[in-house]
Amino acid sequence: MADRKTQQPSASAGRELTRRQEKGVVGKHAPDGLHLARFGTFMLIARKFPQPETVMSRLKDALEADYRIAEVVSTEFESKRMGTRRIYRHDASQPSFLSGNEIKALQFSEPIVFKVQVPRKNQKPFRGHLDIPSDDYWVAWDGITMIVTWPHQKGESFPRSGGHIAIDILSDVANTAGFELYAQPCSPNCTNGFAHTTMVVHVCDEVTDANEYKKNGSFVDVHLHAPNEPNEIAKSIANDLRYEAEIFAEYKNQARRIREIEESARSMTEELLSLNILSIQRIHLPWWRRVVTWRDKRTQRRRASQLIALLWLSFAQIEASKRDWSELHRRLEDAVNRYETGSLFERDRLDDDGAIQSLDLSFIKAAVEQSAARQDTYDMASKTALGAAAALIGAIAGAIATTLAG
Repeated sequence: MADRKTQQPSASAGRELTRRQEKGVVGKHAPDGLHLARFGTFMLIARKFPQPETVMSRLKDALEADYRIAEVVSTEFESKRMGTRRIYRHDASQPSFLSGNEIKALQFSEPIVFKVQVPRKNQKPFRGHLDIPSDDYWVAWDGITMIVTWPHQKGESFPRSGGHIAIDILSDVANTAGFELYAQPCSPNCTNGFAHTTMVVHVCDEVTDANEYKKNGSFVDVHLHAPNEPNEIAKSIANDLRYEAEIFAEYKNQARRIREIEESARSMTEELLSLNILSIQRIHLPWWRRVVTWRDKRTQRRRASQLIALLWLSFAQIEASKRDWSELHRRLEDAVNRYETGSLFERDRLDDDGAIQSLDLSFIKAAVEQSAARQDTYDMASKTALGAAAALIGAIAGAIATTLAG
């Protein structure tokens, strides 16, 4: 492999491409301007981050220490423009997804841009597909979203295994720096890592304010007005999609939290109803068996009370999270409509949109209310019985005292 070097930004690196404010004219495509690009949500996470300068210094050292990274573009970062947000991990414990505040993700002011160089034979095929397209990939990552690009020749098939090596490398870099990389898939069981839409990037040799994203079957054609240099292509896409991709990441994260709280609530409801059935069955047991199972009854009642409390908390969290999700949904709709990038995200939104909008908790609420009412009835009956017993004991004691006094 070539000697590692830190690439200095080109003369055009500092030029800010104007964000798409209105539809412009697409320029002519450069002769060798065809690339493929994938994007995905890959968050740098920690329970507590040090100062932004320390974070970036650690990441830079980890990038330069990884033998699979051939070049790192020198970039100036602005600490004031770097911020964290609370996120939820789908593999977290129940208290974590109910509170939702244990993990933070950090977004950089500018994307980190670097070149991955790994021979094809050393790249692991994705799901057994041996169509690894390149030894070299350019990566742009802003702490939330990663863009991976590589050159593509017309007529070649679109590879399934392109770019996945970058996920492994980025995860190792994050760990080396003392943090963690959280890859947020479209669903917990999805192993793709990237979003399900691949970009076919046509680099244009005329600069306008109109980068265009046009759906073409299961792909999206991107007409990108940027310098025809691999590192600039990755960086330009990352900067161009930064706003929508950030909202998309939070939108997906909030949706996953809602759905997993609902799944947990349904599981707890099944357990609660099972305890109710056991309680009803115990009533019909012979008195001596009811005495034998008295300890079990107390344990089950305590568990039922705990489940009822957790379910009420789940309802409150779902309602609050749905409000947040609805706001993120609105913002994402506004952004993709304004900048005409909806085709990039629509495949990965379908499942969550349908599930959240059709969410129905009425059965769970009815079960909890019925169980809570049974608990209240039992408690009142128990207190009444105890009161009557105490009164009876008092009356007997009074009668005995009167007799003895006489």
